[in-house]
Amino acid sequence: MLNQENIVCFSSIDWDFIWQGHQEIMSTLAAQGHRVLFIENTGIRTPGIRDAGRLKKRLSNWYKGTQGIRKQSENLYIYSPLILPFPYSKLAVQLNTYILKRQLQHWFESLHFYNPIFWTFLPTALASNLITKINPKLSVYYCIDNLEASSPQAKKIRRDENNLLKTVDLAFATSHKLLENCKKYNAQSHFFPFGVSLENFNSTQKPQKPIELKAISNPILGYIGGIHKWIDFDLVHTLATRLPDFQFVFVGPIQTDVSKLASLKNITFTGKKDRTELPNFAYYFDHCLIPYRMHEYTNCVYPTKLNEYLALGKSVISTPIREIILFNQKHGDIVKVAKTAAEFQNHIQKGENEIENIQQKRVDIAKTNAWPNRISEMNDLISKKIQEKQDETQVHWSNQLKHISKKYRSAFLKPAVGLLLFYILLFRSPLPWFMAQPLRIDKPLTPVDVIITLGGGVGESGQAGQGYQERVAETVRLFQEGYGKYVIFSSGYAYQFHETKIMHALAVESGIPNDKIFIEKKSRNTHENIKFSYQIMQKKGFQSAIFVSSPYHSKRVALTATKNFPKNTSFQTYGVQNNSYFSGFQWYPKLYQMKAILHEYAAIVYYKFKKYI
Repeated sequence: MLNQENIVCFSSIDWDFIWQGHQEIMSTLAAQGHRVLFIENTGIRTPGIRDAGRLKKRLSNWYKGTQGIRKQSENLYIYSPLILPFPYSKLAVQLNTYILKRQLQHWFESLHFYNPIFWTFLPTALASNLITKINPKLSVYYCIDNLEASSPQAKKIRRDENNLLKTVDLAFATSHKLLENCKKYNAQSHFFPFGVSLENFNSTQKPQKPIELKAISNPILGYIGGIHKWIDFDLVHTLATRLPDFQFVFVGPIQTDVSKLASLKNITFTGKKDRTELPNFAYYFDHCLIPYRMHEYTNCVYPTKLNEYLALGKSVISTPIREIILFNQKHGDIVKVAKTAAEFQNHIQKGENEIENIQQKRVDIAKTNAWPNRISEMNDLISKKIQEKQDETQVHWSNQLKHISKKYRSAFLKPAVGLLLFYILLFRSPLPWFMAQPLRIDKPLTPVDVIITLGGGVGESGQAGQGYQERVAETVRLFQEGYGKYVIFSSGYAYQFHETKIMHALAVESGIPNDKIFIEKKSRNTHENIKFSYQIMQKKGFQSAIFVSSPYHSKRVALTATKNFPKNTSFQTYGVQNNSYFSGFQWYPKLYQMKAILHEYAAIVYYKFKKYI
């Protein structure tokens, strides 16, 4: 039996979702005196429009608590985390790990919630990261679904699940197929299908008939659980059509399209019901159904509802999914199995068989699968594993200390040497200027129709309003030396004054006639500088241009002009070298110069993506 422990549960469902083993196990452990933090589902796929309701609910739950954590009952706390919903993005996983680790550490300190057991139902990279960061007393993975078969996005989860299995101390699996996979990567894997709450599903008490069933006459064929895509709706439709005198009742939240069945008069959907109400419905069923499709996913499913049906002594008819077949091999064909609609129909119409005390035998089988038994067996395994780890620590502490010391020395030295080399290459050598050379275009200029000067809002710094004075000065020189007959100042940037207005005033004051200057002030980036400037060129009949910008901006200007100028219009580029962001080959480049070079390379990649070049 476990001593009183702190337990972090990393769940694959939210607390107020359909009541399943997640809530049953954790609420039981909390009732036994263990302190439990139940972290709601962080997902195995990126949410879509259909998940808008869930996202709204998550925000609502977060605001209910303190930084997302609320107290549900004695010893039980629920955490509704807000994280980036991209479970397979390495960057998102790292950020989410940081967010959750930080929040958990704060909560651990506030409640003195130390040295916890980490119990996860999710096999994601985020779960593995948290195990590493938290360094729990013990880690457990409860494998309850073949998640990679549940949706196209979730197929990516296989590698993460295998890595998690190699990490955890214990693995539990709800089906034999899942157990087989777990054992490939973790020898400490055990079979634990979900159990049944005998307090709730009690065959000795006759409940009041639910309102939804009062208007329905027997015989009733019933199903309890989520109405999801794994139900064989074609099978149900065929049975309902062939058996018009039988009523089909589905009790549970509708999670997929049921329009094919909703039109049939002998089919009823009650919607989601509280877990305490479910036995009231099942009690009045003549037969209980498990009409699952045969699929890779359902081949790994152990239906929780199976033992709930049996606990009420009910006849159960199921499709031949693997766990039902294995269950029958162990318990003597207690479940009626049907491969086709005809076989289902035969079982239904045949009614109860003549086996003596069959109802009591069903109840007795369910009792062997009761939750208290399951949880007790799990507790024993966990307690035993904790003791083994403690014993190993006592025996091997000296070797572990040496290993940890060596690990930390290596962990410190390698990054330190790497950072030092990185610093020397970037800030104590001319390497950055070699990197910047492909961005420059240095060619002799020839006279053109117009000089187009781009404002300081574009260029190497990535910040608006820098360098326009130097560009205006060079523009004046080029104009006076006869390289251009007209001038266009292009910039959409404005702070207290519009940048082109200042550039125009400086040019006029420096000797360029006012009637030789045109202003373009709509552009917000290099692409628009060239696009809108060319419109002025077209209007004025100009056929050639010199672009004046900064040296490392020249390449992007040329690529963009090549894309946007027609073949009969020529252009040249001129980089203003008297510029704080420009340096020749020299040692000790400045950080802002490095940022300017990186900005240009990033901008070229972005322009390629946007098809500007």
